[in-house]
Amino acid sequence: MRNFCFYFSFVLLIGIFFTGCSESPSTIGSDLLSADYINALQLSSDSIYQKSETKLKVQSMVDGTRLFVGKSDNTEATSLIKFLISLPDSIKTGINNGTYYVKNAWVELFNTYTVGKSSSVLNYHAYKVNSYWTSSGFTTDSLPKLNYSDVVSSNLKINDGVTDSSSTFDISSSLVSEWVAQAAGDSSKLNYGIYLKPTSNSTKILGYQALTSTLTYVPYLHVVFQKQGSYQDTLSFYPDQDVAVVKGELPANSQNIYAQGSVELRSRIFFDVLSKIPTKSIINYAELTLKPDFSETGYSSTSSAAVYLFNLSDTTNYDSVSTNYVTMYLNDTVYTGNVTKLVQEWFTSGTNLGFVVAPYLKYNSVDMYAFKGSSAPLSVRPKLIIKYTKKN
Repeated sequence: MRNFCFYFSFVLLIGIFFTGCSESPSTIGSDLLSADYINALQLSSDSIYQKSETKLKVQSMVDGTRLFVGKSDNTEATSLIKFLISLPDSIKTGINNGTYYVKNAWVELFNTYTVGKSSSVLNYHAYKVNSYWTSSGFTTDSLPKLNYSDVVSSNLKINDGVTDSSSTFDISSSLVSEWVAQAAGDSSKLNYGIYLKPTSNSTKILGYQALTSTLTYVPYLHVVFQKQGSYQDTLSFYPDQDVAVVKGELPANSQNIYAQGSVELRSRIFFDVLSKIPTKSIINYAELTLKPDFSETGYSSTSSAAVYLFNLSDTTNYDSVSTNYVTMYLNDTVYTGNVTKLVQEWFTSGTNLGFVVAPYLKYNSVDMYAFKGSSAPLSVRPKLIIKYTKKN
């Protein structure tokens, strides 16, 4: 009898449990479910207005850690280097009394970056700089004021391998003698450094390690000093300042948008989303897809095939962007990114000025990323998919 009562009680308990579970969820539970799963809707950019455009910005490269030299498509890269000549007292004395002189000198640059096919051509000259310059704030707008003359380099040997490879060129011993004389105390001599500029037939760009605090693989000036009737000393000098100067132009293809480092090209993509989705909606998921144009895309093997995506804060300044960002990576033949948090910002703030597509490396590359824009055929335009829930 006791076993029967126990069995009856257990069955009754199970029945009450399942009866309770069959009832409707509480108000709180219903709200949570509706926000994420119930009555979810989807919006495709195929059915809404979109617009895209690219802007070019003049900027200083003083924060970069590479010096660029070469030419590629819409880009010409040049660099300035001024070496810090610091002499031991014995050589200062020898320079001043004429017992020491500069026998020969050469510059060594360490390659860390290459854009262009291995068969592409690169040649450049070093020119004597005749006017004062400083790396701080130096841009392409500063170039017309730069006074330079006379090719002072020869015997250029370019190694365009990317792992600690070096390029060298001989530099005029008479120019280096002026720099040495100034360092030894002759105030009539000047040292404004050299300007590296590619020849017109160049079709690729190299990136050399620039001056850094570690002085590892930075540009070096090697100078052989000859003491009359005696021995030689070889001293090496690193820069006290250097800067890359990269000039670019907007590509002519109006169907594409672009992101490029150092020039710098950035693009805006606007989708008219706020007029299509109620402002109190919850964004469950949003994804942007960009179709690359590989015929105009070129980046180094040491770079990532990626771009950054931000929300734009000011349509007159593509550097004015949100704190949040998304990294878009190449996935087979398209770039994709989960832009849920960026789209949700539009609904939280009530403002949508569009996305900004920016290069992965702002200063330390000339990587070019080309994408089909809003005026391209519908099948290859930027595509935005938004899954959202309307809240009553």
